Amino acid sequence: MKRYILALFCLLFSVLAIGQNKTPLLERDINLTISNQPLSVAFDKIAAQTGVTFSYSPSIVNSNKIVSVKAANKSVREVLALVLDDNVAYKASGKYIILSKAETPGKKVTVSGYVYDKNSGKKVPNTSVYDEKSMTSAVTNEYGYYELEVPKKEPTVKLNVKKNEFSDTAVSLIPIKNQLVEINIEPAPQATPYIDSTKRNKFQEATDRFFKNAKGFINTVNIKDTIYRRFQLSFLPYMGTNHKLSANVINKVSLNALGGYSLGTDGFEAGGIFNINRRSMQGFQAGGIFNIVGGPARAFRPAVYLIMLVAAFRAFRRVVYSI
Repeated sequence: MKRYILALFCLLFSVLAIGQNKTPLLERDINLTISNQPLSVAFDKIAAQTGVTFSYSPSIVNSNKIVSVKAANKSVREVLALVLDDNVAYKASGKYIILSKAETPGKKVTVSGYVYDKNSGKKVPNTSVYDEKSMTSAVTNEYGYYELEVPKKEPTVKLNVKKNEFSDTAVSLIPIKNQLVEINIEPAPQATPYIDSTKRNKFQEATDRFFKNAKGFINTVNIKDTIYRRFQLSFLPYMGTNHKLSANVINKVSLNALGGYSLGTDGFEAGGIFNINRRSMQGFQAGGIFNIVGGPARAFRPAVYLIMLVAAFRAFRRVVYSI
């Protein structure tokens, strides 16, 4: 009996160890309390809890620097942001965390961090974090981590944080350096699951299924507000000036080299092959092969008329040849 119990404990320990090893080094949670001790002590305690090995040059990292930190169930990434100087960067490689000299920010700075559920304290995946002015955005990964670049020239940057069934949140920051920002969001008082009730034909439904696999699709679920832009230029869907927010934007002028994907157009749109608007289209729309509009379309659409003309011409030829 004792042998079976021992074997069971060994199996359980092995499963836990394997689960821990699958977690990326920087995402492993630790508990750390240090008061006025050398940085090297912090490294030793982090290594003991996570199994990582630190690699750095003494000329870049002063391991004798005195630090104090109190962290409970925080990731290695968060703890390093607290104990390291701003001029030190870190990355994971294999079992190592490599510390190096951070590059001086250029025209943009990197803002990163975690999104937490304020009530439960748990990290929230699939949360949209974006700067509407520069149209840069990120979606938190399975560990609730986000990372995006924002313009350094702006005096302040407003990050919008949105998640389906959570209340909208906004965070303002000064973009003078790379920084890690923790964001807390609260569940909405009357949360309703995302349901897209727009009626579509089979072609539109196939298009929706295709875009659901794209990284930017989660923004269409999280972001209920409409973003308006005067002009956008794209090569393909999500590959343009509106980036991964393109499906949430109504454009005044939209130019698509091969094809575009947007919330709508209120003016002029042209695409080399296709244009896809999730909602309405007003104005002039020209697509090399096809246009898809999910809502009302009050527009002159040459692509539609061209397809009808070609179909009529082919029908006419069949009649002539049959005589």
